Amino acid sequence: MGEYKGRGAVLRVAEVMRVLLFLVGGLLAVGASQVSCSKRGAGPNGEEEKSFAQQLLDEHNYARTKPKEYAEKFIKPYFGKTKGYAESCYETMVTMAPVGALTLDERFCKAAQWMAEDLGKTGAVSHVGSDGSRFAERLKRYGATNAQSESCSWGRREARAVLLQLLIDEGVESLGHRRNALNAKARVIGVGQKVGGKAAYGVATVIDYGY
Repeated sequence: MGEYKGRGAVLRVAEVMRVLLFLVGGLLAVGASQVSCSKRGAGPNGEEEKSFAQQLLDEHNYARTKPKEYAEKFIKPYFGKTKGYAESCYETMVTMAPVGALTLDERFCKAAQWMAEDLGKTGAVSHVGSDGSRFAERLKRYGATNAQSESCSWGRREARAVLLQLLIDEGVESLGHRRNALNAKARVIGVGQKVGGKAAYGVATVIDYGY
């Protein structure tokens, strides 16, 4: 779901269910995911590999700086499968001008991870934390006052799958997740993810965007 500062937009239940039904697929691993803003982490064999946050940042920046190429490679294969949402996403991306790359912000990552962990505890499908907080409030706790928007994803663990879910945005009439990811005014991003627990559909990913 996408939430916008000052608008308090809430998706209708029917929209939420359509999004979740489209986006859930395959078997989900269980266990906890701790997301760091660091560019590198330790791989299973001791090699360096990109953190999930860095992977999702790179995916955003590919889509933002080379939208036509991204749409041709990754959006077009969904034609005929999403009631026109993939087609509209493709049209948006092949006709838009490239926009600036984002950078990771540790404050945004901490706020996003807090919310992802909270969703893993409650099983909620919401932008409102169990303490009643909204994304701008959570960002302020970590010293960030440049909150722009928040997107949440359920049922996808890999970075590309998460972003494709948000870009295609099936069932979301406002296309808010798509607009968040491609917003030219966005400058920074924070990523949080929780796998397992009570997270709806097995995994919750939270993305906070800032000016």
